[in-house]
Amino acid sequence: MNNISGIKRRNTKQKSIILDYLKSNKDTHLTAEEIVDSLKSSNLKVGKATVYRLLNNLTEEGTLRKYVLSDNLCSCYQYVGDIEDCNRHYHLVCDECGKVSHCDNANMNKLAQSISQNDSFDLNLQKIILYGKCNKCTSRRSKKL
Repeated sequence: MNNISGIKRRNTKQKSIILDYLKSNKDTHLTAEEIVDSLKSSNLKVGKATVYRLLNNLTEEGTLRKYVLSDNLCSCYQYVGDIEDCNRHYHLVCDECGKVSHCDNANMNKLAQSISQNDSFDLNLQKIILYGKCNKCTSRRSKKL
């Protein structure tokens, strides 16, 4: 049994299936529905409630990072496990399709350092999300015009 926040949690077959799936997609931001659908299409029997419960538990223990993107988009999750790099970049979210991308930009890093030095304020990089349109949605829109 795992002990998370003082609560004992069992290791179950469903938990292993979900965790393996998340690890194999660690560079992807996934919604709970995408996880459920993908597991179902692979003929893996995992209940929706189990997925949601495990996502919450793994987020609490720090194994997953949860991104609440906006009011009109579902939250998404990313496996971070012991990966430190995910704490050091920004996230770009497409307003149209909801795609989430990592952004590691030297100018953004300089801005964060400047804010820290000049304003005595340390930014939480994990929560910085920039919104706009991805290349795919931008090019699709320009083709319509």
